[in-house]
Amino acid sequence: MRVATGAGESYQWPISSGRAGYPTPRGAFRPIALYPMVHSAKYGNAPTPHSIFFFRQYAIHGTEAVGDLGRPASHGCIRLAPANAAALYALVSREGATIQIGGGIAGGARRRASPVLAQAPHRRTRTLRQWAADPLNNR
Repeated sequence: MRVATGAGESYQWPISSGRAGYPTPRGAFRPIALYPMVHSAKYGNAPTPHSIFFFRQYAIHGTEAVGDLGRPASHGCIRLAPANAAALYALVSREGATIQIGGGIAGGARRRASPVLAQAPHRRTRTLRQWAADPLNNR
């Protein structure tokens, strides 16, 4: 995920998007709701911290499954590491956003006309529990 702020800052974070059979919606969206914490009744009360809903029940949110970041793994939502989700949530809360989603599956069959949605080196990311203990530490 690439993020650019109105102040000229930019970020690039690994994400997980929809796996086979659960596509992430593509297009241009605006945030329709922001919640600091949501528990998904549809998926076993799974926590989805810093949820930014952009289309129906699809959101950008933090995940405990940080080992899956960098490859398709979700049921259509865009998952981020907890600290990155918190940073994005703060930016969108403060500045608003236009969300552009496009591309194909990283490492899979790609369409020539579309760039990859996300591709990032795999690195160890803090767990939700580590983030909850110290949310501002971005190590």
